[in-house]
Amino acid sequence: MLLCCLVPLQAQAQPAPAAATTETDTNTDGAAHPSPEQDASKPAADFFSFLDAPQQSISSGIESVVRSVDTFFSNEPANYPSSGSYVRYTVQSLFEEGGRTTTVGNLDISLRLPRTEKKLRLIVESDPVEKQTNLERATTGTTQDSQNNLYAGLQSVRLRSPIDYYLRLRAFRNFNFNKWNLQLTESAYWFHSTGSGFDSQMQWNRLLSKNLLFRANSLVRHTQEYKRFDLSQIFYLIHSFSDRRAITYSIGFFGNSEPQLHATDYILQARYRQIIHSDYLFMELVPQIRYRIDYAFTEEDSFMLRFEWLFKSNH
Repeated sequence: MLLCCLVPLQAQAQPAPAAATTETDTNTDGAAHPSPEQDASKPAADFFSFLDAPQQSISSGIESVVRSVDTFFSNEPANYPSSGSYVRYTVQSLFEEGGRTTTVGNLDISLRLPRTEKKLRLIVESDPVEKQTNLERATTGTTQDSQNNLYAGLQSVRLRSPIDYYLRLRAFRNFNFNKWNLQLTESAYWFHSTGSGFDSQMQWNRLLSKNLLFRANSLVRHTQEYKRFDLSQIFYLIHSFSDRRAITYSIGFFGNSEPQLHATDYILQARYRQIIHSDYLFMELVPQIRYRIDYAFTEEDSFMLRFEWLFKSNH
């Protein structure tokens, strides 16, 4: 069993902060997210400081290109502090039973054009969350962007070869019940390559202590491509040690309706995430236990080491 190899759960706990969150989530969802303690254990001499110059140069270049494109399409000056665009480069190595090791790299691009979005709702992404399976979203820690009320994202472009156009309409509502926060998200979308689909998501959040958050996430998806319902139920315990280190313990259940409703996967996972330099270089350690129907639900242990380099202008 691999889940015991990471930092044990301590008395002080809380959900991950925006920088070191164990889920890739940039939401402003209205849920109660506490402020973790500042981490005093920063190295005197940072080995990765030589990356500062290229990171700033590339981030500024991305922001400059986005502002030029936004100004061209909207015919308005791009005088906002930051567009919110980013490029994320990740390298991850997966170590499986039997000595199997797989290393892959990935480039994730999201170009936001604030002025153009107001007129055309134009968004450019390399990997929209609607194109990820329920299981992929759970194992990579990806969550949907949420809005405070209703949102329509239309005339979007998926960066791939060939270019894939898609339309997306999303409605989001946020409710507070005593100590609980409820978020409901409905998404309808159409991809030129695969057709239409919809996602229905319900997420409950509750602070258990200063640094500890409980989260329950339910998701139902139906797509024209697969003509079936895909379902998932995941429970999280998100523990923030500081503003630079956090860990998420999770257990997930996955299934689909083909030919009838049944379970396909069970996953137990711990995802430790830490900022290892400034606010753009991250490391993740992810031990996981998986049970799959294709392998008669026998135990499969794995361990993933992941590095992330984020290029994003904050000014």
